[in-house]
Amino acid sequence: MEHSIDCKNYLGLEMPMCSFVSLASLLQKLPLNKAPGPDCISAEHLLHADESLRFFSVNCLTSVLLTGVGYIHNSCLNTTIVPICKNKNGNMSDTSNYRPVAVATVVLKLLEYFILSNISAFLGTTDNQVGFNAGHRTDQCTFLLKQTASYFVSHGSSVHAVFLDASKAFDLVLHMKLFEKLIQRKVPMCFVRLLKHWFKEQMMHIK
Repeated sequence: MEHSIDCKNYLGLEMPMCSFVSLASLLQKLPLNKAPGPDCISAEHLLHADESLRFFSVNCLTSVLLTGVGYIHNSCLNTTIVPICKNKNGNMSDTSNYRPVAVATVVLKLLEYFILSNISAFLGTTDNQVGFNAGHRTDQCTFLLKQTASYFVSHGSSVHAVFLDASKAFDLVLHMKLFEKLIQRKVPMCFVRLLKHWFKEQMMHIK
């Protein structure tokens, strides 16, 4: 028997629901044997939890959409940043020699999967995009570049290329533009509001 808050007609709007079935599917996606976040809760805690906790989780995820994340404490939105050295033989005092690895709470990861399961249909991209696209790999882009250059060189043409270093592009993203794009793609406003709150309230801690 499924337990959920029926909010399809809440305020006359079509709202998604979370049920025991959908929660079980989300829990199966959580990576196991991973370091817990700042709250010290691991995926195994939720996966093997008593049914009463699952019932609470179902209602919590649905209530998040109804109340604008009012049911999730801001501490659950916090993320720990762990600097990982890229080259141990390099300059250990050079900040560019480190890459940040985010360790989020399992509650945040569960919320992330819940959002993606409901809005992925609105986020389709062109097949020409190989990075961050399901069923594609970044090495496909490298292969395409090599094949294109090889074709023109073998036919006696010169090949000129310009490369853009976008290694820090994510640090310069205009988040409000991303929200505008979500609205243009008709993503339900309850999710846009949720993501906006998430970006506004999330805190990063350096370990």
